[in-house]
Amino acid sequence: HGTMIESFMQTFGIKAIRGSSSRRGKQAMIEMITALREGGNIAITPDGPRGPVYSLNPGVVRLASRTGVEVMAVQVECSDCWELSTWDKFKIP
Repeated sequence: HGTMIESFMQTFGIKAIRGSSSRRGKQAMIEMITALREGGNIAITPDGPRGPVYSLNPGVVRLASRTGVEVMAVQVECSDCWELSTWDKFKIP
């Protein structure tokens, strides 16, 4: 679903930093730290490729610890959506 999210965000001019605990994780962490130190804002979809669904993985906490940047948890709900038959029940409004 990362490609779908990345494409959507690009329509708003928002750059994606792709990575997970199993793919490009270290490089993504370096890119996020750099973006934050340059004054940028980031948003993270926190549940990893192996789940469990709706569970925060340690990378977000590690990023906040290394940069001193505050973390704000946000949940988005939609009244009507398509729900994919995938492990994470990905929803498309």
